[in-house]
Amino acid sequence: MQGFAQNRIWCLIVALACDLLAFSQPLALASTPARTWEPRTIRLRLMSIPAVITHRARRTVLRYKADHPFTSLLLTALSSFQALPAP
Repeated sequence: MQGFAQNRIWCLIVALACDLLAFSQPLALASTPARTWEPRTIRLRLMSIPAVITHRARRTVLRYKADHPFTSLLLTALSSFQALPAP
């Protein structure tokens, strides 16, 4: 793949990421002030939280830095996703 095909795939991936963020933000962050944040703010505050991948008892665990100011907001969003009913 060269030129146009690579750019087309890149544009589709970016569009998919924008759609996922637009659909998931009201679901996960409905009861928080983050429901009105712009995508750049979400990326800078929630998607940049430091974490460590650990392996225990045949499970892979993602451990977020506890003293980051937005860790609790991210954990609230993740628990909101887990509380959604299965499709």
